[in-house]
Amino acid sequence: MPGERSPSCFLRSYQDSTWEVAEAAGRVVEQLECFLGEDGHPEKFLLRLSEVGWAECYLDAWLGFWHLLDEAAAERVREDYDGSGCDDVGKRLGLVGHPVRRVTCSWSSLGTVIEFHFEAGTLRLVEVDSKDPDSSSRLEWKAAGQEGGEG
Repeated sequence: MPGERSPSCFLRSYQDSTWEVAEAAGRVVEQLECFLGEDGHPEKFLLRLSEVGWAECYLDAWLGFWHLLDEAAAERVREDYDGSGCDDVGKRLGLVGHPVRRVTCSWSSLGTVIEFHFEAGTLRLVEVDSKDPDSSSRLEWKAAGQEGGEG
């Protein structure tokens, strides 16, 4: 149907170790939240980008996922994580209102990483244990021109 978005998803590929979500480039962050799992670790991003709408992204079993969502599906994500904690990283890091340069996922022997690149820095969702397919994740923020990251 016209106007409908088909879900996009990027997965680990044996032919290329980096994926990029083309529709995210240049879009302004309207909302960017990170929901926490039962263990208190970051588990899933829910974000709204200008001209794209809602999307969720997460790591699972060494794979990175990106799915476009409609309003009802975004609300279901919120309901799924009701009571388990939410970090409004978009507001906390001052990313709301700023364009995304790109969103990438990469895999290496060090683990799978989803990265949101901004002019101000890079937000990363990283596996804690690259050898465990059920590994928890952690958030890292690396400000532009800064070494290291914060969790």
